[in-house]
Amino acid sequence: MDQFDPRDEAPDSHALTDSPENHRNGLPPPPTPSNFYKDFVQFAIFLGVVLIPVYTSFDDMAEGLQGFISEYIVPYRDGPMSEPIGYTVNKNVARTIVFVLLFAGFTVVFLIRHTFRTTPMGQNSRDHLAIVDEAILEEKNEQIRQLRQKLKNDMIILRTVHNQIYGDNRPRLNYSSVKGVYRVNANGDLEVHKEITVKADDKEGFLWTFYAAGDQYSKPLEEVADLNFSVAALDDDTSVQYITIVDEGLKKQFVIYFLPLLQPGETRSFTLYYQWPGILLKLLETGTVSYDWQNRAPTTGMPGDFSAEWIFDEALGHVECHNTGSKPAGLKLYNVDESQGSRWVFEGEQVALGNTPYELTFFAPDLPANNDREGR
Repeated sequence: MDQFDPRDEAPDSHALTDSPENHRNGLPPPPTPSNFYKDFVQFAIFLGVVLIPVYTSFDDMAEGLQGFISEYIVPYRDGPMSEPIGYTVNKNVARTIVFVLLFAGFTVVFLIRHTFRTTPMGQNSRDHLAIVDEAILEEKNEQIRQLRQKLKNDMIILRTVHNQIYGDNRPRLNYSSVKGVYRVNANGDLEVHKEITVKADDKEGFLWTFYAAGDQYSKPLEEVADLNFSVAALDDDTSVQYITIVDEGLKKQFVIYFLPLLQPGETRSFTLYYQWPGILLKLLETGTVSYDWQNRAPTTGMPGDFSAEWIFDEALGHVECHNTGSKPAGLKLYNVDESQGSRWVFEGEQVALGNTPYELTFFAPDLPANNDREGR
């Protein structure tokens, strides 16, 4: 996925030199470009040697040129005794004409010769650059593969350390508020914005775990970076950091650390964002999909404010939503304005949040998948 483009390198980072390293890497030596100025000097010397005698020594050229003109070009007078008009040609004129003709001929020969010398050399240069670029590309891709493997190994180490330190995997934070906005586009992509407020119980709290997972219809994500996951603290003088402990195609899991740690009874607010392309492809292919979640907490049923707003692209048509999970008192599900697509709100004040399993099931009757199934 991450391919290296040699054009991203600095212009002089890979100079083309005929070095032993090139030969060790199996690269041919770079071609030597043709030197135009060197060829031109040679041409000028050759031209001077040939033309100077023409201009200084060939005195009979004037007579030859004069005879040619008198014989073939000069018109005759009318009448039986017509004779050709006589012309005389200056010797310097004859020499100049010959000089110009020879100079033009030699110039054409020089240009043709230089063109034939440089064209194959230019092609060789391009071939050499292509070979060098391919070698650089393979080298960088190998470095990327090694780096990926190292990151996966480091992730395994982090997960092992985390499990040894917190082997009981016991949640240590309750929820005061959980609010989320879920946007689904026509391609089955899901974009999630959540704002969460947690509260430490009678002990200090400093971490919170979160994971996102798809099903068999979902598009796997090759790298955790493809999830665009991020968290940010909302309280002054605090921060949140996270590490990835699971990076599988259909599951990404994170451990989020609060800095400084929460004192007993202290609350902390933060935002969470991620975007998973194709996680809800099941809705497009089968016409229905379920989405479930559970807020693990040390206190079961501890009340808090909850809100989940689901917004579907209008290209999906009308989307139905049903609560197929827990139905605690005070929690309601309703549909709102559909002028720009279906929009469902699932919310309640001071409802049971801790360790309560929730599930919403969506049904899109306008999608072709449902129409095909109903026709069979």
